[in-house]
Amino acid sequence: MQETQKKEKKKGMSSTGKMVAWIVGGVILFLLLLTGVIIWIVMTYFSGFFADPEDELNKYMKKKYGEEITLVYAGNRNEGNLGDTEHKVALKDNPDFDFWIDVNGFFRTIVEGDDYEKGKKTYEKYQTIEDDMLDISEFGFTRIQEGQYSTYLDYTEEGFYRLNVQDDHILSRYGLKEEELKDMMELIEWIRSKGVDIGQLMVFGRSDEAKEGYQIELLIKDVQLISSIADLKKEIAEEHPSTLSHEIEERMKPKMQTLDEERIIPNVSDQNTHEAHWISCNAIAQDGKCSNMLLALYYETDGFYPGHPYIVQDLTKVFEWIKPELGQDGSVTIQVIEKDVQDEPLLNLIELNKSDENERVGVAWKNDQKEFQELKMEQGEGKE
Repeated sequence: MQETQKKEKKKGMSSTGKMVAWIVGGVILFLLLLTGVIIWIVMTYFSGFFADPEDELNKYMKKKYGEEITLVYAGNRNEGNLGDTEHKVALKDNPDFDFWIDVNGFFRTIVEGDDYEKGKKTYEKYQTIEDDMLDISEFGFTRIQEGQYSTYLDYTEEGFYRLNVQDDHILSRYGLKEEELKDMMELIEWIRSKGVDIGQLMVFGRSDEAKEGYQIELLIKDVQLISSIADLKKEIAEEHPSTLSHEIEERMKPKMQTLDEERIIPNVSDQNTHEAHWISCNAIAQDGKCSNMLLALYYETDGFYPGHPYIVQDLTKVFEWIKPELGQDGSVTIQVIEKDVQDEPLLNLIELNKSDENERVGVAWKNDQKEFQELKMEQGEGKE
């Protein structure tokens, strides 16, 4: 009797164990299947992140237009724009037929739309001047190398066209040479003679032979407003105010040389670029003059701080000389770098408006020195 009960008990335990095993096995199998499904979904979703954007765009173009493309210029995709960007593409068998494709999604290339029709219309316009494009080499221009502007003719959001060219000269935003400006004027006149609504001109050029691959761009936004080199300078300065800096420096040099060079000189020592300048124009006024200027000076005097007896006189002269270079209601920030006894450079910023009187220089300098002393005291107390 007891043996029978033991056998039944053992048999019951065995059935329970099998049931538990089946349940555990089922749960494990379910989890494995679920993990597999999740992995498949993740891999499918993120596959666009690893895919070649050109392949993705080609799939889109073949399906919609039956065309093959090459990626000309890849837009930036980062966390800041959540993956939304534009890619410039061109037809594989016709690099002059280019247009932009809008995409979004940081991990996948999801096409939102394209400018294929605009590109087609632009290419048709280009065909009307294609045979004449070699003429621009007479003015010193060739096909542009920068991907974003790689075709001669581009459409703009404003509804007209932009001509993109490469200048064979070494260009500088600090003062364009007269020869270069004349070449641009000839090109603008050539543009007008073609009967195509070209409203903008993009000129690319090398800034320095030592910097391979580095280029600068000069955008002339409204070609129709230009009838002289003076107009051309103004239009370039609208987009690139620093082009005025060199001319202002050239006019200021003779006057600056009349100051005592043992005290004050233009400061370029803290700039390591090949275009080190001590006058920077940051914006221009309607009259084409500088409306926001930074003028950097260096005071070569040990023991200068807290004040040299000639500083106000020197700065007043400089301010008077710079006034004619400022546009209406223009302002200048005079940055004075001075040395103290410990050879530690001290920086002073004096902000002045064109309408300020001479006496204003002394007041501004005094206030600046006061603020500087207070700042130094705060820093000294913080260190302690």
